[in-house]
Amino acid sequence: MCLHIETMYEQNQLVSNCAICGYYTGGRFSPPLRYRLMDDEDYIGDACERCAFGTSDLWRVALMSYAARLETKASLLRDMSMRVLDSEPAQEGIAEDLLRQNINRQVPGRPGFLPPRPPMD
Repeated sequence: MCLHIETMYEQNQLVSNCAICGYYTGGRFSPPLRYRLMDDEDYIGDACERCAFGTSDLWRVALMSYAARLETKASLLRDMSMRVLDSEPAQEGIAEDLLRQNINRQVPGRPGFLPPRPPMD
């Protein structure tokens, strides 16, 4: 049982959570390299660049921190599941109503969410 990282080139990689620290594994500014955490021949998950090049001591600390965050999240999810009895879902048709009300509302500025043009002197 030996944990190790396999590095591979992958042009169109998807962002996921690091199997070691739980944070994101990459983004659009990251190099197109994928770091896979392997247990002998078994794939465990993707790793971020920081964990991929980190030491085993870093892995130990990151895994313990990630486990603590997951325990906290699990506790919050269990608490929410106990409060679901008196919950209220969204009203039927609310999305259509909101879209219809705001369809003609224009944001001042240029199209494509660009900032407004500076005044011409």
